[in-house]
Amino acid sequence: MDVTDLSAAMQLSAEQAGVFLDGLGGTVAVSRLAFTPVTTVHGWRRVGMSEARFDHVRLAATARGKGEELAAAMAALADGEAV
Repeated sequence: MDVTDLSAAMQLSAEQAGVFLDGLGGTVAVSRLAFTPVTTVHGWRRVGMSEARFDHVRLAATARGKGEELAAAMAALADGEAV
């Protein structure tokens, strides 16, 4: 699956979730962005992100004007490196 395709749903491993969350500004920033408790977002770093959570965060980022940050996070996933 092409992780740069913003329409594609995918599940993230814990490592991938960490890269993705860091690309969007970190745990607290994503928590505020997605109106999700900090403890929940932090847990994604440990257990990964389901397709539903990943989609929710991507949609929230797009809706709240974080398109550039989202694109950078998705590119980092594609490259398999930290943002």
